[in-house]
Amino acid sequence: MVEHTRSLGFRVAFAIGLGTMIAAGIFSLSGTAVFRIGSTAVVAFVLAAVVAGITAATYSEFASISSENGGGYLFSSRTFEDRDLLTYALGASLFLGYTGTTAFYLATMDEWFFRFLIPESFHFLPHGTFGVLTAVLLGALNARGTEESGLFQVLVTAAKVAVLLAFIGGMFASVGVGPTLSKFAGGFEAEPVGTISVAALAFITFFGFSAIAASAGEIIDPKKTVP
Repeated sequence: MVEHTRSLGFRVAFAIGLGTMIAAGIFSLSGTAVFRIGSTAVVAFVLAAVVAGITAATYSEFASISSENGGGYLFSSRTFEDRDLLTYALGASLFLGYTGTTAFYLATMDEWFFRFLIPESFHFLPHGTFGVLTAVLLGALNARGTEESGLFQVLVTAAKVAVLLAFIGGMFASVGVGPTLSKFAGGFEAEPVGTISVAALAFITFFGFSAIAASAGEIIDPKKTVP
């Protein structure tokens, strides 16, 4: 077993989880959810949060017992150590899930670049350019070490929170509190199928706990910090 230097404190671990949740849920999914089912999206997110909370409690328990890198695959391989085919299937599913989720993040971020950040003179670039460049840059940053990437995660998460607060403040300033709440209250619909489907998609939003558990080998005092 490879020993890792434990250099990540609570602040970095918290930023890893929170940053993942904000990227997936707020910037990537919330607009799609509201477009599909209106204000009922809040119900879908609550349903997803309940399921994610149960899953996070399980991850927390396992991470406290096996305070090593690996996350869900590590826990599965330890639990089903004599069932190689099942362990392989679980590992392949997690791998596909993580790569798919990462592609989802990068594609959304690439769209944000084209719509809001770069001048029109750069719109001749093919869509996906900034997503690929970001993947390469983040890969290089992670290769430098967990401590460096952890500090970067803290800074990026703080920027995400600042952007969210700016969006919320700007919305209330331009529309007003009363009209906003009135429109929100009138946007609920009886959409059980749509609500459940959005809730299943919104589960990705709360999967930041998995990123924390996967870094348990670098976290200081993981039996206390990870939960």
